[in-house]
Amino acid sequence: MANDKVVLPTIAKFVKEMFQYCCYHSEILLKNP
Repeated sequence: MANDKVVLPTIAKFVKEMFQYCCYHSEILLKNP
């Protein structure tokens, strides 16, 4: 089983980056329908 000290920060980073990516593209879609 993977080490939580490595897995949790990795998941948190991934979720954060995906969230920022979605927000970024949502703004583009809203500004340019």
